[in-house]
Amino acid sequence: SAIVPATAGMVATGAVLGSVFMAPFWLAGGAVLKTTLVDPAKKTTLSIGRYAWELSQTLPGGVAVSSDRGATDELAGADVAVTVVTNGVPQYACRLVAGARAWGLGDGLPRGELEWVASEINDQLS
Repeated sequence: SAIVPATAGMVATGAVLGSVFMAPFWLAGGAVLKTTLVDPAKKTTLSIGRYAWELSQTLPGGVAVSSDRGATDELAGADVAVTVVTNGVPQYACRLVAGARAWGLGDGLPRGELEWVASEINDQLS
């Protein structure tokens, strides 16, 4: 990519404003990296018991990404929602919902699989 050498050249010559100009390109690259490498590598564990639930997401090597828990009666259920539209193509995620809070599950999975996951969660809660 031309972004790395261009940014390095600007920093080396002291062109601070030019370096600031490159920030959106670095952010876009970070978003692509997250979508293509980090999200598919996440391992999600969801446990729903009679009284409590726990959700944890980790990366390979056991690096914790997120973790949350609460009372089972707080959970409203799960659904499938569009998280982002890229070049006219929607990307979906299963959402676990509790009141005004929601957690994304299954980033990168096909919509049919996400709907199955949401159905299984909702069956467990009913």
